[in-house]
Amino acid sequence: MTLKFGELKKVATDDGFIWYAETELESAIFGQVTFCLVSTDGADVDDETTLIAERIASDIDRYVKEGLAFLKDELGRGRFLSKDELSLLDVPVYKLPFSSPQCTFYARDKQWLMRFAEGALDICEPYGIGVIFEGEKPLCLENLELSSEC
Repeated sequence: MTLKFGELKKVATDDGFIWYAETELESAIFGQVTFCLVSTDGADVDDETTLIAERIASDIDRYVKEGLAFLKDELGRGRFLSKDELSLLDVPVYKLPFSSPQCTFYARDKQWLMRFAEGALDICEPYGIGVIFEGEKPLCLENLELSSEC
């Protein structure tokens, strides 16, 4: 299946198949941003998911900045960080200690994940940290340090 932002490919997994489209978008802040669209049931990806993904892809810098600002705000509340780590957040959004952004969209779901695969904070080990968006709005922080895989 061909989408505006890439070709949908079928890959076998232990649980069946994953359909995904992966492409590299360019961000003024980070350079390349990995972009994936996943459907685990073998069905075609629905139009609503495709439209959201295309909207985000067309303005990736805006969403990277929104994700970073959301992380700064949520982490700045001090629930997860030491005082030393909190001081690392006292910088402009584009200088926050997070890198390697990746966007993952799921078929038939308005929520999607922007994961920063690398970061200077302990909470970023071993899989990074994420922001779950509902459509175009940041919804919640996704602490990936306790994940079994990413």
